[in-house]
Amino acid sequence: MAKDKIIKISTHPFMRNDGNYRQLKFGHFIIYKPSKWFFVHIPKNGGTSFAGDVKRRRDFYENMGVHLLSTDFNELHNQAHVLQEKYKEELLNCTPVCLTRNPWSRCLSLFLFNLQASVRPINIREEWAMHVHTRLSREGFKTSWMPNGHFREENNMQEGIRNNPNRTWLENSPQNSWMNPFTKHFKLESELKEFYDYLDIPQIKKHKNKTEHHDYHLYYDDELREEIGKLYEKDVEMFDYTF
Repeated sequence: MAKDKIIKISTHPFMRNDGNYRQLKFGHFIIYKPSKWFFVHIPKNGGTSFAGDVKRRRDFYENMGVHLLSTDFNELHNQAHVLQEKYKEELLNCTPVCLTRNPWSRCLSLFLFNLQASVRPINIREEWAMHVHTRLSREGFKTSWMPNGHFREENNMQEGIRNNPNRTWLENSPQNSWMNPFTKHFKLESELKEFYDYLDIPQIKKHKNKTEHHDYHLYYDDELREEIGKLYEKDVEMFDYTF
């Protein structure tokens, strides 16, 4: 029996079972300080490191005035206006705050994250996982982001909403779509200190859920660089990013 259990444990870097573990042990929450701020979690912008630390050390943060509002996984990444509309009593007088990321780096992370997450043990037998992993493997990073690729095919992106009740965002949505006119935003790459200063909590030291890859520049040719620049032109301008 013990031998069988050992055989079932995978050490493959793409076969992590941490998604289910995080859900069962910690749950999913909107993080906020009453009448001050609430965190808008834009996917693949480093928010899991912050949110995970708050969930793991809940008592510590609650003593600093941080509250956790239980929510569904598919609502966790919803836009500021959607969250404020649903949780009016808790969030209406709070300022939305989020982290932004260089679009070229973020697009690479989205591709690699989907490629890896779709073969985790908790997901691998799901129909969507088979579709995502085989398509991304077949297309590769560049083609997946070019017209008619995985991330550019409108019907393909809409499936995420159709299959997940309460989800209101497309995976390829521009970062500015998560914000309203009052949202405070800070760059993941250079403004983490300012982000934590604004929240008035200590800056965390460990970063989790990182997608491992080389310098994102190495994955681009001129054509793909220009395509992503056009696709996320407003993000590039709003947040003052360059390739």
